[in-house]
Amino acid sequence: MRYRKLQICLKEKDKVFSNTQTAFEV
Repeated sequence: MRYRKLQICLKEKDKVFSNTQTAFEV
């Protein structure tokens, strides 16, 4: 699952992580 890898990579950037999480959920 790429979502998990991105989640870890973006963990440092909360703002980017939040936006990415929403984008991936959609």
